[in-house]
Amino acid sequence: MNCKLCGKQTENEAIEYCFECAQRAAGEGQGNQENYQHSPEQNQQYQQNYEGQGYAPQYAPPPPPMPQDNYIMFGFGKALTSAILAFFNMYLAIFSMMFSALGVEEMDFEGGLIGLILALISIGLGVMCLIFGIQSIKRFVSMKKMGIRKKPYVAFIIGIHSVVFSGIVLLLDFIAVLLALASFAI
Repeated sequence: MNCKLCGKQTENEAIEYCFECAQRAAGEGQGNQENYQHSPEQNQQYQQNYEGQGYAPQYAPPPPPMPQDNYIMFGFGKALTSAILAFFNMYLAIFSMMFSALGVEEMDFEGGLIGLILALISIGLGVMCLIFGIQSIKRFVSMKKMGIRKKPYVAFIIGIHSVVFSGIVLLLDFIAVLLALASFAI
């Protein structure tokens, strides 16, 4: 492929700019204008290639930035989602336990049924939170085994938090389901 600025042949088809033009573009960002000027032949070639596209012939768009890997944030989205859902799921589990206990105490079928429905919803959310938390912990462990220096410690800590909360929620849901079934038997 040819350079977009000067038309010189590049080593790879994926590269849009030759080495000299890329250096000139990098020099422009640092206030080094004298190194960025093209020769008259390069300006003429550039005008022929890019006429009418809105670029000034002596300037060119800088090459795209190189991607940087940010391993610190890997798994953070799942861990945060899991922690937030586990927090709100804790309240749902408490309400399901309250309705189930109310159904047993009052010998009320409707209270037990509401408690059972809330407990089943809470169990589904609790399992999802547990899976997301475990995935965040696994991501940290796999990066540690690969020897990556910047590990996602935040996702690891939040993942542990959500696994613990999910375990507590699932225990409360189990108790709520037992109470709801006891209200049906009465």
